[in-house]
Amino acid sequence: MQNDFLKRQEGFIKRTLTQSGDTLWTDIVYWKNKDSHSQAMQLAEKTEAVIPFMEKN
Repeated sequence: MQNDFLKRQEGFIKRTLTQSGDTLWTDIVYWKNKDSHSQAMQLAEKTEAVIPFMEKN
């Protein structure tokens, strides 16, 4: 679901997801500029399908 969300955001370039060990994941998302990133994150905080992936443990 996050990929679908990201692909629809203006300024999104690509996403790289890596795993180190059994539990550590790193999600790297590339944006055209800082404004594109900021707008997408504001929308993500209100998007039901994305919210669970933004929670910090």
